Amino acid sequence: YYTKHLIPLYIEVLSKARMKSSLLSWFLQEDNDSSHGTMSNWNVAFKAKIKNWICTISYPTHSSNFNLIEGLWDILLQRVKQQILYGNARLELGVVPEKEWDGTKQHLKKILQE
Repeated sequence: YYTKHLIPLYIEVLSKARMKSSLLSWFLQEDNDSSHGTMSNWNVAFKAKIKNWICTISYPTHSSNFNLIEGLWDILLQRVKQQILYGNARLELGVVPEKEWDGTKQHLKKILQE
């Protein structure tokens, strides 16, 4: 998916941005995941970035300290594991367990804030 969809899209967007202003420098920030071509030289992703003069800023893989989305995934993973392992055992006596997620953003936000 990364090499077939995201890299070509980034190349297209970057080309347009470079045509508007040649004075600016453009960088691609990646989290050093192996699918991004960071673990070996001359794979498809690496070649595409070199061929198109794409400079990258690498961060540690799955670094929730640098990437808010990774942090969110970590929180969700912890909560799912807790639910699988303990179910509603964390609830106090007399507290009715919350219904399953209803699919809305508002309800997801409420669940994450608890």
